[in-house]
Amino acid sequence: MKAHQEPVRDQTPAPARRSTRNRKAAEPVAGGPVGPEQMAVLQRAVGNGAAAELVAQGRHEHHARGGHPWNADTASPPVQRLFKSSKGQKSDSEPAPQSGSQALTEPAPSVAVHPEDDPQRGHNMAFADPLAKGADHFLETVKSARKAGGHEEQEVRAGYEQSFKRFLMNSEGKPLENAIALRNAFISKKSLSMRSGTGDLKNELRGEVVRLRGELDKRKAADASQKMVPGQREQRVLHALRSGGASALAPEDLPVYNALKDRAVDWAKLHDIQAMSLILVEKRGAAVVERERAAAVGRFDRLSWFAPYKNAGLTVEAMLADTHRHLLSASVLMSNMGFGNPAEATSTISRLTGGPDVTFKNYWETRSSGGQATSALRGSREEHLGYKDALNRTQGRFQNPAPDDNHDRFSPPDPSLLPKYAALMSRNRPAGLSAYGEAAVHWKPGLRDRVTLTPIDSWQNGVGGARGVTGSRNLYPLLAHGPEQVVRLAVAEATSFRFDPEMKSQVDSGSVNSLQEYFEAQIHGPLNWADVERIVLNPSPWVKAQKAHLELFAQQQGLSIRVETR
Repeated sequence: MKAHQEPVRDQTPAPARRSTRNRKAAEPVAGGPVGPEQMAVLQRAVGNGAAAELVAQGRHEHHARGGHPWNADTASPPVQRLFKSSKGQKSDSEPAPQSGSQALTEPAPSVAVHPEDDPQRGHNMAFADPLAKGADHFLETVKSARKAGGHEEQEVRAGYEQSFKRFLMNSEGKPLENAIALRNAFISKKSLSMRSGTGDLKNELRGEVVRLRGELDKRKAADASQKMVPGQREQRVLHALRSGGASALAPEDLPVYNALKDRAVDWAKLHDIQAMSLILVEKRGAAVVERERAAAVGRFDRLSWFAPYKNAGLTVEAMLADTHRHLLSASVLMSNMGFGNPAEATSTISRLTGGPDVTFKNYWETRSSGGQATSALRGSREEHLGYKDALNRTQGRFQNPAPDDNHDRFSPPDPSLLPKYAALMSRNRPAGLSAYGEAAVHWKPGLRDRVTLTPIDSWQNGVGGARGVTGSRNLYPLLAHGPEQVVRLAVAEATSFRFDPEMKSQVDSGSVNSLQEYFEAQIHGPLNWADVERIVLNPSPWVKAQKAHLELFAQQQGLSIRVETR
């Protein structure tokens, strides 16, 4: 999503009517087969990984998290309990406290799989193992091709590798397990002759076994992941944040509680769905922090403009830590908006200043955007931010990596629950991203406590976009995967530009303001004028009128907002 704020509209789309379910029909028979609806309910109740294990063991009549008997009322999806109003009402029933004896002993599944750990699993693919006729048969084929001369052997090996890659993407796991057994059988047997190439083939097959096992492990991790869908763990953390007591939390849930408990967030007023997103993202960021720190170290070490820092005796690790601290303390949250002409009643600036209680709205409320106004892409990405329940997908594949407006549809019951967007910017870029609007709204620092971040525009695929989301205190993903010039500016600022005179000249000349790249921020919860620190107005036909209009509004409402022009 682009780093801008959506304009205000008078009309908000009517909430979609939610379909009702026959709860009795959704209740599985103890130990019997589980259909898609029942599995979805069970996954919501106990988590994806635990649900799969319970079904496999025929024990799905009980919850994995505490042994409570199955009940459709208590196992219904969180949205049915959490979806109250955006004014801070709590869920109908708080999660049951967890004593030490009830605490989970098995490790919690990941809330999201790192993009680099995605399995290669395809869909509706069924390629045969190229070694199905046996390793001896393949060895003889290679020997025959070698005797034929020319490129025969090279072509045989290339064809085999291509077939193996296709087979590795087989949608079923059993053929891959059989392939491992077939290769291990050949590797373990003793050769009865000194056949040429047997030793080399064994080494190649050992490598294939590693690849096969790696794929199966990735599939297992992906299947067990929550995929950024909140469950009972997140409910317990939220209850602890609201009650101020963590005694009921399992030990593995304490780190996320401790990371969030001192934030300047009114957890009682923040809607459950928004709070769950913050909890999920905090977990995701904590899970990858060391991995992304290492990725950032490797990136810095390779960048040519970082050489002067190393030549001065500064270690990559030290500079990375200094830059991280700088981003935490000195960067600014801002959103660019097209304010328009204050003389026009339908302009954004006129609507926003219609009264003290006017809120800044998101795309789903206005159905307009300074960037790309596509619901399919936005919704599919926001599913990765933990907003599955708020989005209410009505058509298409969950978290679709290639969404389009013909196949992916959403009908948010309460559009105001979905996030707003901003950019985490350098103070040396006060104009923000003028391509998205002439007014750069600088938000107050306290808002950082209910913000999540992605290294680049969250619309992007891979680790730079929504799947690379991190909490507001774990910024190493930004340095590892963010836009190079934005990262370079942050590093230069952290050392007062001593080692990067070129970047200093760009700041002094103002040319840095032409940079349109940024770290994206997602703001969770309501936004109003009390959250605004200052507004920087870029040149436009209405800049003087905008400044006068905003200053009068601030004076009338008793707001301490600075308005500046460039």
